[in-house]
Amino acid sequence: TDYALFGHSFEWLVPEKQYFGEHPEYYSLVDGKRTTHQLCLTNPDVLRIAVDKVKTRLKQMPHCELVSISQNDCGGHCQCANCKAIDGPEGTPAGTLIRFCNLVADAIKDEFPHVRVSTLAYMGTVVPPRTIRPSDRVVVQLCTDRHAWKRPFLNLLETEQFKKAMKGWHAIGARTTIWHYTVNFHYYNL
Repeated sequence: TDYALFGHSFEWLVPEKQYFGEHPEYYSLVDGKRTTHQLCLTNPDVLRIAVDKVKTRLKQMPHCELVSISQNDCGGHCQCANCKAIDGPEGTPAGTLIRFCNLVADAIKDEFPHVRVSTLAYMGTVVPPRTIRPSDRVVVQLCTDRHAWKRPFLNLLETEQFKKAMKGWHAIGARTTIWHYTVNFHYYNL
């Protein structure tokens, strides 16, 4: 499968060097301060910028079938009032993430009907939302980071946290793939 964009993509979608100075509200509010860790996924300008960027990329790469709309490789999910209003009841920052991915997927579907949006269930978003469901145009890559880094010699179903996440995403009907780390970070030489 060809990706127009793969992996952690928030920085590429809304580059901090281009926007943060004039628009800190595009980025996550953490403990009362705007940071560039993640995007504010309820900001309508962030959605507009991301959709425009994705469409431009897909026009350059028309053969691609997937485009990643995924958090940066760190924590710091947005805690602004609008994001908290979604993530609080959903019990996870995956609430705003899946909502945002659904909106991007819907915005590109007419022009790019063959493309699906891929996102990461990774770090803080490994737990699925309670009521928000990924559309059939969204693919969730469930990452083994929480499993593989803490318990490097166990198979996936031997850790309750990963098993629960996998069953949870399945229960809400998510199209799911597994991003399994093939490196052992505790014993790297192995």
